[in-house]
Formats: sequence, structure tokens, C-alpha cells
Amino acid sequence: MITVMIGLLKRATYVALFIGVNVFSAPKTETYKDIIEKAQNLSLQKDRGQAVLVLTKALARETKKSLAQKELTQALEEVSTFFYSDKAQQLYELALTLKTTDVPAAISKLQEASRIEPDNLLIQLELGRIQISSGDCSKALGQLKKLQEQFQFLETAQLAVGQAAVCAGNFEDYTTVKINVDMKKSALGLYWTIAELEYLNKTGSYQKLKELVLQRQEASYPELLYWAWRADVDQKIKADKLGQKYLAACKNLSLRTARQHQYDPTLCKHLSEVETYLKRTNNSDI
Repeated sequence: MITVMIGLLKRATYVALFIGVNVFSAPKTETYKDIIEKAQNLSLQKDRGQAVLVLTKALARETKKSLAQKELTQALEEVSTFFYSDKAQQLYELALTLKTTDVPAAISKLQEASRIEPDNLLIQLELGRIQISSGDCSKALGQLKKLQEQFQFLETAQLAVGQAAVCAGNFEDYTTVKINVDMKKSALGLYWTIAELEYLNKTGSYQKLKELVLQRQEASYPELLYWAWRADVDQKIKADKLGQKYLAACKNLSLRTARQHQYDPTLCKHLSEVETYLKRTNNSDI
């Protein structure tokens, strides 16, 4: 009987191998590409929350600066910002246009878009930026920190938290989010620099502020000019020329250029402050 059973087992094993099934093999290991495909399928089913969770868990296991991390992060960015609704996207695009001229209307459009797609990262980040530009920094920080918990691997979310934190004077939160960012290499480096300039100004580090401004190649970018002007004013240094350059840069700013710099919630938001200073110093051109 034993001989018969051994013979049957050998035959079964042979058949299994013949048809390409190894009865003793371990289950197939899920690769990061499998995870990306899984998340994309979930997104197609409009299950953004689960898709984000799958990618975030995978990113937590990956080595920094690896190809897997790069592709998983890119997939997370795409899943988080994809518009399921044409209506929500239209409202978002309209809000970006309106925010330079009519902030309440822009907020209304974003809130309407958010009701359609409450988990769309683009919409939520833009709402946070408008709060920062309106001076409601503490409220923006609270809401953006909740977003950051979910999207901790996305630099756009980290940047928004950093901007809100320095605006609110919460320097501990600011230094925490910026610690792993290389401002010179980051695609968002200019906007991190603007946040850093505000931080340096608020902490009285005027020399470092000026050195940082000089390091940037975008010398005519309005907010670089603003913080250079502000440092001089705070040190009681005559700053008429810098103020005039700031006003000119903002007045010549096209809607297209403003849209390109949508990551900066403070862009040209200091016009009245600079105009008041120049009038006080008897500039007849203002």
C-alpha cells in the first residue's frame, strides 16, 4: 500500500510540474508595480480613499530615493488629484482665475467643488492657500495638518503646512516639515524659499534673509523683492527702490504667470502695505 501511495504522489507531482504549477511554491510576492495597478483600479472605481491608503502603506515600507518610492509617489499624486467630475474640475479652474480679483467668489467655487469631490487634494490645498492669503493662518494650519497626515509623502501637502505654520508663527511645525526638504533641488524650491524668508524675517535673521534672496535666480519674482524690502524697512534702512520694484513686478504680473505660481499663497498680497510705505516716504509716482 505504501509503495502505491508513493507512486501516486510522484505521479501527481509530475503532472503538476508538467502543467506549470509548482505545488510547493510560495504565493507570489506583490511588487510595487502591482500595488500601483491595484491603486489605479481602485481609483477607476472612484474609491480614492482606499487607493490612497494602499499607496501610502507601500511608501512607508520603501527605501528613500529608490525608483519604487519615486513611482509610488507619482501614482499617489495622480490618484489624489484626479478629477472624477467635470463639474468639480470646472469649478476649481474658475476659482484659480477668480482668486486674484474676487477671493470670496473663489472660495465659494472651491467649496462647491469640495462638496462634489471632498477628497480631492487639489481642491483642499487651494482652500488652505486662500485661507493663508486671507490671513486666517491658524485655521488653515489646523485643516492642512489633517491633510498632511493622509498625504505625508506628498511635498505639496508638506509645503502648504509649512506655509501656514510660518504664517501663524508656529515655527516648530514649520521646521518639522521643512527638515527633509532640499530647497535647491526641490521642484517647489522657490515657494519653500518664500516661506523661509518669512520665517527669517519674523525671527530677525535679516542677514540670512538677504543672503538667501541673492542665492535665488528668480531675482524679479515679486515675493523675493517683498521680503528684501521688508528686511530693510524693519532695520530702518531706506527701501524705496525695492518697494517700487515690487509694485512694478506685481502690476506686470499676468494671469498666466500668477497661475504658474499658484503654490505661493502670498503672491502680490502685500501691495497696499508697500504702497502705504512709499506714499509715506513722499514718492510722487505712487
